[in-house]
Amino acid sequence: MPFLSWLIRKTTLPLYLRYRGELGQLSYLDEFASLEKLSSDDIRQVQLHAFYRVMEHAYQFCPYYREIFEDIGATPSDLKSIEDLQKFPILTKDLIKKNLSSILAKNIGPDRRLRSSTGGSTGQPLVFYRDSICRDKKFAMQLNFLRWCGFLPGDKHLYFWGASQDYDGLSTLKGRIVQKLATRRWFVNADSLKAGNFGKTIEMLSRLKPKIVSAYPNIIYAFAKEIERRKKHIEFDRIVVTAEQIFNHQRQKIEEVFNAEVFEQYGSREFGTIASECGYHDGLHYFAPGVILETATRDGMPSGNGLGSLLVTDLWNYAMPLIRYQVGDLVKLVSAPCECGCELPRIGAVAGRIVDAIIRPGGEMIAGQALISVIRRSEIDARMQIIQKAPDQFIINYVSDRKLSEDKLHFIRNGINSIMEQQVRINFNKVQEVERDKSGKFRYVKSDISSPLQNDFKSPRTH
Repeated sequence: MPFLSWLIRKTTLPLYLRYRGELGQLSYLDEFASLEKLSSDDIRQVQLHAFYRVMEHAYQFCPYYREIFEDIGATPSDLKSIEDLQKFPILTKDLIKKNLSSILAKNIGPDRRLRSSTGGSTGQPLVFYRDSICRDKKFAMQLNFLRWCGFLPGDKHLYFWGASQDYDGLSTLKGRIVQKLATRRWFVNADSLKAGNFGKTIEMLSRLKPKIVSAYPNIIYAFAKEIERRKKHIEFDRIVVTAEQIFNHQRQKIEEVFNAEVFEQYGSREFGTIASECGYHDGLHYFAPGVILETATRDGMPSGNGLGSLLVTDLWNYAMPLIRYQVGDLVKLVSAPCECGCELPRIGAVAGRIVDAIIRPGGEMIAGQALISVIRRSEIDARMQIIQKAPDQFIINYVSDRKLSEDKLHFIRNGINSIMEQQVRINFNKVQEVERDKSGKFRYVKSDISSPLQNDFKSPRTH
């Protein structure tokens, strides 16, 4: 019902956002749509101006960053280009926890700071803060990327989601009214897909007909396989996958079952949605007017066009500036232009979390997806999770209602040994269920040993 979507977009949604003090997110949409049409040189100038502003602010009002400026013998006026960021140490989660009070801007009081936290998928959740302008810009950036997929505020939006903190309060009458007349967000979680609830979920989705679907890849992939197994039929128009790495076989299955175009987006709790695929699906454009992205090798040097640890500098967060913050993901940046014509820079590939990287016995780090490809090629009929306990030891948890083929287990062992470049111990462990982490994400690969990137990126600044 396009008219109803238009009516909500023009009336009840702005009223609701005004009530919540979040109306600013709609006002930034047109501005962002104009910025993304600029040339790469003009985008760079907008980014550079925002960079100078946030660095001056951090110097003036954040003791932590003023001390760094003093350590490197510089002031904001000495910064001549974005490349000067490389003079600053990398900011880790541990450093934030130890220095939180001195990272918070002293000119923004507690009443203006909005508290949030990460999902804690790799350990203790990280508490961070932003101001309302930053929050509204983050929401607007997400809406702008969704607009690339044909979505506008007021359209129906369905989530196949794992993070319960994102769910609207739909258990109350007020929550259901807000859902239908303002936010128009519906959620499907793992419980909704269990055998006892599956029929009701199918019926609800058939009636809902959302404009767009946002999903954790593993949740909607499992749903697609179950739809296929039960010979049911549901179609979606566009599906946005985020929060987890998506693999080619998952994308193909999701598109095939739902007859939908899949768009990958990338983001984090600290920064919101940073990047999105366009219709050409050749990397993810990131919104350079709002963030600076770098990738670094294990010795902290720029990784160029190679895979590296992602560092993000937030150009909008004045309450708690995050400068060269190590997100914890392995990413490849690309400099070549995109065929779509948009000159926003791109992320070429997201290879997963640093903590999901595998360490060879010789100390070399490789992306965990290399082992996942072995599982895929084996064509084994089981849900599996690979856990590295030591450089030469793995446990593979699996869920299956049948005995696993010895030939396929042998194929997996040989494949992993080949990738690890020597014989390693591999134990297969049958379990009832492979659990998701605290944020609702499923991790195909986990490493219980410390990554070289984690060790080498720990700054000596601990005070």
